[in-house]
Amino acid sequence: MKFVVDKKKLLQALELATRFVSRNSTLPILENVAIVGKIDTLELKATDMNKFINITLPANIESEGAITVNAKMLFDAIRVSDWDEILMEGKDDGTLLTVVSGPDKFEFKGISINEYVAVPDVEGEDIFEIDAGLLEKWIERVESSIPDKSFTTIITWMLMKSTWDYLAFVWTDSFRLAEYRVQENIGKNFELVIPKHTLAEIKKVSDLAVADENPEVKIKYDNKMVSFSYKVGDFDILIKTNLISGQYPDYERIILPEYNFKVIVDKNLLEKAIRKVSLFSKDISYFVKFIPDEEKLIISSGETDLWEWVTQIPAIFDGNVVSLGLNWKSILDFLKYVEGEEVLFNIFDEEKPVLLKDQGDEGYRFVIRPLKE
Repeated sequence: MKFVVDKKKLLQALELATRFVSRNSTLPILENVAIVGKIDTLELKATDMNKFINITLPANIESEGAITVNAKMLFDAIRVSDWDEILMEGKDDGTLLTVVSGPDKFEFKGISINEYVAVPDVEGEDIFEIDAGLLEKWIERVESSIPDKSFTTIITWMLMKSTWDYLAFVWTDSFRLAEYRVQENIGKNFELVIPKHTLAEIKKVSDLAVADENPEVKIKYDNKMVSFSYKVGDFDILIKTNLISGQYPDYERIILPEYNFKVIVDKNLLEKAIRKVSLFSKDISYFVKFIPDEEKLIISSGETDLWEWVTQIPAIFDGNVVSLGLNWKSILDFLKYVEGEEVLFNIFDEEKPVLLKDQGDEGYRFVIRPLKE
């Protein structure tokens, strides 16, 4: 195998590929990127066995072939090279890769492509297209709420749901819920449960597609895997990830059909008030208390033997609103992606879940359970 490739393009492709290799694997080949030279294209593959990426980019291929080498070491070597073109040459048995960049020469011990992981295909004909910018927005609003670890595996996964009326991304642990939906009928009815560890990578490539003004992403799925296919500049990028089998929690039951009271407040004033009061929040539950008072909302850290911090902001009330305690950290997670100037609290009573809505984007909903003082 021998080829010449543009350094900048190769570096961009390797930066994406390194996000998919295993970090602490007992199998060295899972830390490798597969490099395949075919006619006029170079193909890079990487996987940690849960998520997969395939990147195709143009290159001047003098002779075809393939090899796998450590992804991070190769990326670091290309990054510090000074020349605009990179020459790569691999031994026929796939055990050595030589990289030449001007006066610099790097040699990497490789592992034969024959030992590389066989990437499964997504079978069937279930495929549709959506806007990459919308996909990026979905992930951004939901991903931040998902914990990195949980005793229950499904809590660290996200639901992508399509009905004949809407398309939505959802996460819930039955104590709080983040949902972003749009009224769009893609002609499919499904529920796909996607792992959190793939979401950041999908968002990254979606960002690139939007910036390159190629915002369409093709999504294909079966009962085991889902793939996301992009065209970004000269790159063809395919991401695949495993799906979890089993039933996702019935999140709709957390959202009540109607609420008794409503409170509307300014988003920026609410965020500023919560950040003040949170400094004196009295325990690890991130408790703050909301107390209605005529045309203002009082926000308190809760009283302890040592301190209490109280502040207030203007508010509009609809109904005889009750006082209640909420998790300030969850509220800040919600406010981070609110686009409108105002936030709506939908309240049933002191015990039932509270529905938060972005007044500037009806598709964004967040639900949290009240806390007891």
